[in-house]
Formats: sequence, C-alpha cells, structure tokens
Amino acid sequence: MLIRFTDDAFDEHIQSTIGVDFKVKHLELNSKRIKL
Repeated sequence: MLIRFTDDAFDEHIQSTIGVDFKVKHLELNSKRIKL
C-alpha cells in the first residue's frame, strides 16, 4: 500500500515482509505544500 500511495504503482509480485519501510509523499493542500 505504501508504494501504491507514494509512487502510484502496484506490483503483485512483491512479497510481504515483517520489516519497516519509509517513503515520502509531497502533496499540495489548500495552496500549501505538505510532506507525509
């Protein structure tokens, strides 16, 4: 779900892990740039 949200991509062959992933998504909301 993280890659789908941040990169707008989906790969059904990626295996599930118990690890932790970090990604950054920049959005513009109400004329303000925010980072999630």
